[in-house]
Amino acid sequence: MYKLLLLVSLLVSSISSAKIVIFTYSYNRPDFIEIQHKTFAAFLEDDYEFVVFDDSRDQAITDKIKSTCDALNIRHIKIPQEIHDRPYLERLPGENYNHPTVRNVNVVQYSLNELGFDHDDIVALLDSDLFLTRPFCIRDFMKGFGIGAARIHNGHISYLWHGLTFLDMPNLPNHRTLTFNCGKIDERPIDAGGYSYYYLKNNPEVPVRNILQYWHSANFACEDCRTHKWFICTHNTELLKSKHMSDPEIEFLQSAHNVEFYYNNTFLHYRGGTNWNNQDTEYHAKKTYALNRYLEKILP
Repeated sequence: MYKLLLLVSLLVSSISSAKIVIFTYSYNRPDFIEIQHKTFAAFLEDDYEFVVFDDSRDQAITDKIKSTCDALNIRHIKIPQEIHDRPYLERLPGENYNHPTVRNVNVVQYSLNELGFDHDDIVALLDSDLFLTRPFCIRDFMKGFGIGAARIHNGHISYLWHGLTFLDMPNLPNHRTLTFNCGKIDERPIDAGGYSYYYLKNNPEVPVRNILQYWHSANFACEDCRTHKWFICTHNTELLKSKHMSDPEIEFLQSAHNVEFYYNNTFLHYRGGTNWNNQDTEYHAKKTYALNRYLEKILP
């Protein structure tokens, strides 16, 4: 069935003007929108439309998000805040209704329901603090696959990370049953995106391409630095070189706390960009400075 749908799509694509659409979700860092815009323009080899879903609760921040989008000719969609007050299907008794994870899956699902499920081409879901850092073609990556994603494994439960997922929407059977909700599966707590497990389970014919080679900065710590849970290690230059890291990547990993790369260092995840974990202002000032220094070195 999937192969038939794929064949039909290929025949139609030759006369279709559809574009890949990229969704991201902005809460309180409009500067990240501009960084994503610059890195897409520099490295993304597809014809695409960039859409920002604005979930800010602060009107002043919403104004900044919208003005950034307007200046860069990016489509801006304001998330109705009442969606966060609606009964949430997977909410557990006593759970914080405004927990960042719950807010996150609310906006992802809203974007799919309102726009993504009806799109006639590939839909890319990207975290607001995830940036493209090397040349990449989504359409080439997705040839022969219905889904491309960084997958998370929690015991026997495997699901899609909503922060880096590509969906070939017209070729996904039953795509409106796909949900990125969180909650529990088999009494095991599941993070954002966890309920995509059911879609994968119920549609096993859909080929999924995993976005592999995930590197967290913690992977490269020397033995002394491993005594800390999160850290910046500056004793690992030779190790990083042996992993074919570039000089800008090495400098960045030795100056930025709690960051990660995906797929041959093609995607950089800043992590915690919305400050859901309540870091102080100086923490993000230093981390953002390191990010901008890195981008200055890699952007043309």
